[in-house]
Amino acid sequence: TWKWHHRLWLDFIENPSPPVLVVKWFSVALLGLAIYHSHQEDRYQNYFLLVGLGCATIVAHLLPQSPMTSLQTYLPFCVILALSLSALVHRIVRASTPNRSRGCYTGGKSKMRAERWFGARKDPSMRKEDMMV
Repeated sequence: TWKWHHRLWLDFIENPSPPVLVVKWFSVALLGLAIYHSHQEDRYQNYFLLVGLGCATIVAHLLPQSPMTSLQTYLPFCVILALSLSALVHRIVRASTPNRSRGCYTGGKSKMRAERWFGARKDPSMRKEDMMV
């Protein structure tokens, strides 16, 4: 009976019904958006995302199923994995960088957010209101 349940579970993932597919894509979109937005100051996040999309495309074409079915199955997981890996790598690089305010941050308001986070305000003309992002 275990093999029967295992096969049923794989069918549920590989060939979802339309309502399940919509719920899966919506939940993955919300999760991906939350991860992407919460780490928007990470400099190389877009590159990680592109690599994740590329990996999903390659996997979809290598599998014996139709590419669209494979993309529907593996694209959401590759995107979430790529964004999570990006957040982890950026966190490790930031922790190991001696000058934390320069780490892997982009400039602009994200830089002010980083300076506020690490307590470094180099420009005396910068107001406290400007730092509240």
